[in-house]
Amino acid sequence: MNEPQTQIRQATKKVVLIALVVALFFIGSGIYYYVRYQKETIQQEAFVDYQGAVQRYTTPTQENVDFYKASKDLEELLQQYPDTFSSRDEAFAKVMLGDSLGEIDRVRGTEILKDVVRNPKYPDGTRSLAINYIVNDYELDFIDRNFVKETLFVGEEFAHLLSDSGGDEDIAIRKLNERSVALSPNAIANYRIAKWYAAEIYLNPGVPESKRNEYFEKMNEHVAAGDQLLAQYENTMTPQRRGLAYELKARIIHLSGGNIEEAELLFQKALKTYKEPPITIFQRVYDMRSSFYYAAFLARNPIPDRAEDLRNLLEGYQYYLSTSWEPRKRNVRMVSFLIAARDAADQNYPDADFDKRDIELFRKIYPDLGAVIDKLDFREYVKGHPLELKLKQ
Repeated sequence: MNEPQTQIRQATKKVVLIALVVALFFIGSGIYYYVRYQKETIQQEAFVDYQGAVQRYTTPTQENVDFYKASKDLEELLQQYPDTFSSRDEAFAKVMLGDSLGEIDRVRGTEILKDVVRNPKYPDGTRSLAINYIVNDYELDFIDRNFVKETLFVGEEFAHLLSDSGGDEDIAIRKLNERSVALSPNAIANYRIAKWYAAEIYLNPGVPESKRNEYFEKMNEHVAAGDQLLAQYENTMTPQRRGLAYELKARIIHLSGGNIEEAELLFQKALKTYKEPPITIFQRVYDMRSSFYYAAFLARNPIPDRAEDLRNLLEGYQYYLSTSWEPRKRNVRMVSFLIAARDAADQNYPDADFDKRDIELFRKIYPDLGAVIDKLDFREYVKGHPLELKLKQ
């Protein structure tokens, strides 16, 4: 073969090789941009679905509430888009899922919340929020008295809180609130810690003065921290959380022997806040809870010209509890709260400022309500509610 033909062949090979490289480059680029486009599309879809789930979770009303569907939607969201969300969004989705399971499968919901608390990759603020939701359930739900020892304070990062507290559940809950504050300072946890000290002052009037002063010092320290945080974030907090903050502070003042007029104004402020539109189911649940604590406060501290207000509160409860609501609209936790107080073997359960003595006062002030509370049967009340199946297991 002569030299010109050899050169032509070599040149042809180079052209083919260059063409092949160029083709592979464009094919690779095409695959890269296709994969990138697909990933961006999935992220966009995930974001839209996430926003929808948040909207449905945060805005249910008494008319459309369906926590069973909300929990299913959130579970599907997390399964459909694994490793898609930021750690913050993933953590918050799990907090919403854990909370939405509270009235359906409390054990599983609590374990999900505990896993968020344990996970250091999640933002501290969201881990702190998960603790607040765990304590919400503790304060709202009295269906199973063994739940705290058998589920809540079990496992890594939780079991030691109860053992370090000598088995005292209230101290363990205080320590859990302290963990919430350590992760991310917030008004609700600070007020809850302060309320523990206020309750100790209320329940133990005979303690040495040095101990009593220590309780007051700690209580005031956390009230001051809560007040500062509330002032800083009040305008961005949901009505439910703001109302809860006012209620907790009112109860702190009451239990610690503070100014009852100031406590009453805070109770009234809480009830007004819960009624800010649009009224979500969360606001309704806490509105009724705060109303019962306010009624007990009025019954224990007769205030001039408030007898009619107390009677009106009790009349509202009588209407609610004697009305046959469809299952998903029933406030099963509040009924568990009333039954716990009614049937308690000891005083100061469920709380130092709401127990069987308050049920007895309600009977005297408004006998019709007393009769309704006396007839409450929890298993009958949850018939048709998703919780009924869990109680049968």
